[in-house]
Amino acid sequence: MPTRPTAPVGLLAAAAGVTDTSACLTAAEVATVRKLYEGPRDPDTGARLTVGGPQPGSELGWAGVFVPKAGDPGIFSEVIAMGALKNLVFEETPPASFTLADLRFDTATFERLRVRHPLFDATNPDLSAFAGRGGKLLLWHGWADEHITPLGTIAYQQALERTMGEAVGGFKRLYLVPGMAHCHGGEGPNRIDLLTRVMAWVERGEAPDAVIAADPTRARPVFPYPAIARHDGTGDPDLAASYVRGEDPLLSAPVPDWLGANFFEPS
Repeated sequence: MPTRPTAPVGLLAAAAGVTDTSACLTAAEVATVRKLYEGPRDPDTGARLTVGGPQPGSELGWAGVFVPKAGDPGIFSEVIAMGALKNLVFEETPPASFTLADLRFDTATFERLRVRHPLFDATNPDLSAFAGRGGKLLLWHGWADEHITPLGTIAYQQALERTMGEAVGGFKRLYLVPGMAHCHGGEGPNRIDLLTRVMAWVERGEAPDAVIAADPTRARPVFPYPAIARHDGTGDPDLAASYVRGEDPLLSAPVPDWLGANFFEPS
């Protein structure tokens, strides 16, 4: 089965003896990038604390999220995290003086987050009641999402398949949009119309296949996960009609094991 795409940072690593690293990455920078792709781990056991991090292709969105922008010392991820950490996610509210420096990325902290999982997380993969009432579900995620890893959405997709088997195809589709950042924007065509497709499915029974992602100059078909679009070898690469369904899926191997894997179980 295909595995997850390999992070491309090795191609950007500075060659031995290079002193000008303005156009490449130092060994320390390569290690940092790999940690971001992978997501945090317990420093003592190596257990994954998340299913993964942002995926290759999201790097241009990291400025201001994981690393400061030039002239701006603030980091958006810290702003978002602190509001939740101080007011929401822990059963026992931290003191007003709490900062990120007080947060330990380890199993003990993860277990404190688990308490409110049933309240906050919509991860139950048993949607049989929803499907039985004729419900249709379209999920989508930008592969270049710099805020929320698409691996979490894939984990839910795989949990649905384990729980409901072939019935999943009768009411649900997942679209992973190459080059799309968090909800919109990014380096790839990223404007999609899923509302029209789900309405057609519900009202007329027209199950969707490929949807079109576009920007002002380009268009690409996006096929339901795990299929991908491949160029036909002859057509204009900016036209959606020049792409066909690829034989090899984007990703069909199980997502990595992590401490919250059992969040994606029927409840």
